[in-house]
Amino acid sequence: GLVINEFLADPDSEGGDEGNEWVELYHGGAQSVNPDGWKLQAGGSTYSTAYTWEGSTGVQPGDFLLIGGEMVPGADVIADPGLSNASSSSDAVRLVDCKGFAADTVIYGTPNTDLWVDDGGGIATSLAPPPPTARALARVQDGYDTNQSGLDFVVAETNSPGASNPVVEPV
Repeated sequence: GLVINEFLADPDSEGGDEGNEWVELYHGGAQSVNPDGWKLQAGGSTYSTAYTWEGSTGVQPGDFLLIGGEMVPGADVIADPGLSNASSSSDAVRLVDCKGFAADTVIYGTPNTDLWVDDGGGIATSLAPPPPTARALARVQDGYDTNQSGLDFVVAETNSPGASNPVVEPV
């Protein structure tokens, strides 16, 4: 039930993106999840680990968990996600469980020249839009997950880090 719910890959900030990017997780399951050993990874052409949970406590159903740089107000975890902007091809962000399996993946921007793999295990063809400057990509509803980034994510009208996303009817 723990998914990437919203993220800001291209903040509008003086001095660059570092310290201003964030990723919001949401737990839509029915039981507590302990993310100990889980990893948040971002990829421009290959994945790199932005954060690994160690000694963490459980995330409760309905909870939001905000991972962001030191300039992100209200961040639960201070870490720079290192997200790419999908300016010339698709980029990706994913949550990997303690056994190394992708728990959730978002592929955004086009074209998918790096052949990013979606949660179904195939090369992603359903792609979320590229992130405009200062606007987050958000699930159409908290926790809504078809494993197709293009159906699950839209450009947020209003960024809502650490809080519920406004509901948008899927296209």
